[in-house]
Amino acid sequence: RIFGSRVLRLPGETRELLLVAALGQDDVVLPFPDWSHRERALAPARELGLVRLEGGQGQVVFRHPLVRATVVELSTSAERRRAHQVLAAAYQAGDDRAAWHLAAATVTPDEEVAELLERAAQRAWRRGDAVGAVRTLVHAAEMSPPGRARARRFAAAAYQGADVVGDLDGASRLMRNAEATEVGTPQSLQAATVTAYLLLNGSGDTRTAHRVLVEALQATVEVSGAEEQMLVEAVHNLCEISLYADDPELWSAFRSALARAPLARYPVLDLWVGLVVDPVRTGAAVLADLEVALDSLVTETDPVRVERVATAAIFVDRVTRARGPLLRLADDARAGGTVTSGIMALMLLSLEAFQDGDWDSARSWGVEGLAWCRQHGFDLLSWPLQLTQALLAAGRGDSAGVQSLTDRMRSWATPRQVGAVLQYAAHATALDALGRGDHETAFRAVSAISAPGELRAHCGHALWVPLLLVEAAVHAGHAEAARAHVAAMEAAGVGELSPRLALRVNGARAIAAPQLDRELFDRALRTPQARASPFELARIQLRYGQRLRRARAATEARSHLQDALVTFGRLGAAPWVAATEEELRATGPVKDLSRPGTTPAGLTPQEHRVANLAAAGLSNRQIGERLLISARTVGAHLQGAFGKLAVHNRAGLTDALSQHQDGADPALSRPDVGAGSGGQA
Repeated sequence: RIFGSRVLRLPGETRELLLVAALGQDDVVLPFPDWSHRERALAPARELGLVRLEGGQGQVVFRHPLVRATVVELSTSAERRRAHQVLAAAYQAGDDRAAWHLAAATVTPDEEVAELLERAAQRAWRRGDAVGAVRTLVHAAEMSPPGRARARRFAAAAYQGADVVGDLDGASRLMRNAEATEVGTPQSLQAATVTAYLLLNGSGDTRTAHRVLVEALQATVEVSGAEEQMLVEAVHNLCEISLYADDPELWSAFRSALARAPLARYPVLDLWVGLVVDPVRTGAAVLADLEVALDSLVTETDPVRVERVATAAIFVDRVTRARGPLLRLADDARAGGTVTSGIMALMLLSLEAFQDGDWDSARSWGVEGLAWCRQHGFDLLSWPLQLTQALLAAGRGDSAGVQSLTDRMRSWATPRQVGAVLQYAAHATALDALGRGDHETAFRAVSAISAPGELRAHCGHALWVPLLLVEAAVHAGHAEAARAHVAAMEAAGVGELSPRLALRVNGARAIAAPQLDRELFDRALRTPQARASPFELARIQLRYGQRLRRARAATEARSHLQDALVTFGRLGAAPWVAATEEELRATGPVKDLSRPGTTPAGLTPQEHRVANLAAAGLSNRQIGERLLISARTVGAHLQGAFGKLAVHNRAGLTDALSQHQDGADPALSRPDVGAGSGGQA
């Protein structure tokens, strides 16, 4: 109404030119052969105050956004189609905008236009614009005539929408379109791949997902071009399904499908075969290829390639090499981009941060990833993130939290036969039990992942727990089982895969030795980059100190025990702090524990944290949320602090703590640090 009367007064030629400008972009040269003609045609619009011309080529600038909208609104559909045809011709071949304008100018399905849009989607994907690629591919499917090509494009859009953008509901709707197109025909490989993906990542139904995909692969005879890419994608999905199911019987179908994939042209799948499927036996052969692939991620724009190459590094401890690109994926997801790759990035970063001793980051990344999983309906992807939360709870002594998480893991995974999630539950249970001194429970739980003396095929998780298994076995009285596991690691060359795995092998060898062997322990402590695995290094130091104390080498034992105590305290690993302090007391009087990182009045580090937060006015529940422990555990720590500080309630904590503040770590007295003990020193 504001500008409509003025637009309607314009000559037809002027309105036609304004419509082209309104539907186009500023870099499009208006379709007149010379400047004088353009200037004359636009003169009426200038005189009515609708536009102005800028630049030597006469760029049209609308004086108000509503002018542009009014010009479009007052045009007919036929006029808009002609304008889009003009704009399509203004762009060079291969420009995505030409395809979009041509599609807008086309009324009925047109395979040529659909093919142009599909190519535009591929270019958007290579630029890293996954959301734009899916949107363009959907439009390509809509512009396709009925038939296999239309179904294939809908299926491809559904797969990319689910796998990268994280839109499982949208993918299901697109799949219904694809299925409607293919009524009466066998399900295509593309459609089967999407169906399997939705089954796996939605409900977690590994067996049905495996069956659907295997049947489609067996029915697919010859492939080329885009179909070859879908074949490789199907094989990759079959790999993921088999890994999550953790059923040896499923791998024969994967090997048959893999034989048809041209691995030389798809090196990322080749990395997965070597480093994810069975890293113990085949990982060493492709480590050099992994290093090259990790280096290439710095400039990589394809989010799927980033997260898949980084995932290939998870069991051989090289995820840190991909930290920058993974953080970039997370940032992109926060900005509304590739959600699924963002979840995968946070999952990898969280798991690696736990092993690196950056427990605060491990928790925060995990919590954020879980929120995205809940928002987008990714049940399956939530469990590796829950694994990190369970390991943190176990390390910090929150047994109730571990029990709650592992119960949920088992109740979800058992009926769905998702064996990998049962491994997560076993890992957290074992670590919690070991911290509590329940060594037999720890041994039984960790043995469910991979039996003593065996590094099970197709089980990368077995590389995360060998030190845990040997610790539990030795202290539960299964010395032969511990030594058998060390022998299996040595025979497989596990220590050659990464410095962290070398630390696990060296530490396990020393712990499993029948008698104290200083040389073995010292070799473990000298493992290159040992300090990059602080929690496991501190556990080796604790075991060394225990052996030395029993060998009546108290002074030597104290040195290792005090080093372990500092690390456990920094991590907030309460049960391990308690165990180490008990060992230190058993060595006799300790002259000086007041160096930075120790606490006043004989408080344990966790008691000190709890007391400071309570003195700051936090409730038991709030303290528990900060420190990742239960409210009941908080109460127990407070009672311990009350006795040592000779106070009877919270009101007396502030004065009692301030009297002992000299010589204590000042960071511990700041209530705003919360669970900050898990950060890096």
